[in-house]
Amino acid sequence: MKKIFFLLFTLIALSSCDKKNKAVLETIQPRNDNTPQRVTKLDADKIIDKNATTFFLVRHAEKMKESNDPALTEKGIKRANDLQKVLFNIPIKAIYTSDFRRTKQTVEHLAMMRYMAGDVKIYNHRDLGGAAEQMISNHPKGVILVSGHSNSTPTMINILTGTNNWESLSESDYDNLFIVSVYENAPAKVLHFKYGEPNS
Repeated sequence: MKKIFFLLFTLIALSSCDKKNKAVLETIQPRNDNTPQRVTKLDADKIIDKNATTFFLVRHAEKMKESNDPALTEKGIKRANDLQKVLFNIPIKAIYTSDFRRTKQTVEHLAMMRYMAGDVKIYNHRDLGGAAEQMISNHPKGVILVSGHSNSTPTMINILTGTNNWESLSESDYDNLFIVSVYENAPAKVLHFKYGEPNS
């Protein structure tokens, strides 16, 4: 009788664990139609693997069009604020941006809220392989936020994953958030989300 009770208890417990794990996966994985989930805040416990170096990669927010080094538009500034809210609970250890106004402004509010404004680092967008290697070396198993461009962000994902799966974003595409977990002895993992207002 005790054996039967123990087996029954074990089956219920396993069933409960499976449901819990499934629920966790469903909250961080894209929907069934392959459309990335739109998020307003991420849970570090469900996203961060302490055995990996975790990259949060975004393209800069909406930009003005009248110069070679444009600032963000009003809509872009709102998206930058949205990014800060989405990553509010994420333990970011380093922030990197290319040397352009629009990429710097995309992470500016978040850096100020984290008291990291003076610690934002510039990476060489013309040497993304070297930049990625340096970031991993400087922050092993840490969490890194990278602000890039429509071409450099997918290229960085390809470098981190050792693939060619990611293509350049369209010029009107500003709402993607990519999370890449890089391991020493295992394939990298990628999560893809949307944040802020949908692209118009």
